[in-house]
Amino acid sequence: MQSVEANLGKLKVLPDSEETREMVQISIRLHEFVLRAYKTEYLQLAKLYDEGGYRTIMYINDGAGGPYGASLGSLAPVVSSWFNDVMSLNDYSGHPTSAAHGGIVRPMGRPSAVSMSGHENDSVLAVSWLPRATSLTIYWIPD
Repeated sequence: MQSVEANLGKLKVLPDSEETREMVQISIRLHEFVLRAYKTEYLQLAKLYDEGGYRTIMYINDGAGGPYGASLGSLAPVVSSWFNDVMSLNDYSGHPTSAAHGGIVRPMGRPSAVSMSGHENDSVLAVSWLPRATSLTIYWIPD
């Protein structure tokens, strides 16, 4: 997603000429369309397929959505993308902690996910019909 945003910025500052105007405008519209898809449909599809979240307290504005959307847009596996993208966020690199339920101090920003067993390596576009799940697998990062 970051590369699409960067390229869109470059397109918007290209010099205007009659010869290239139509091509640049179409390219801008295409980039804007792709960004909307990354920010909405990809994340919505991922949530229908696998549910990722946090096991411990997290920063509401940690920025996980951007890297996660980019991973989904690259057709990376949904579950491992969520874990890799959260664990590589700068917000949690200093290993912050917070008092959780019962006053127990735990590390912040530990990702978790629930997936239909056998489908944890599917990409966001693996949307073929699946039978009712008979087994779910839970993933989490320990303290």
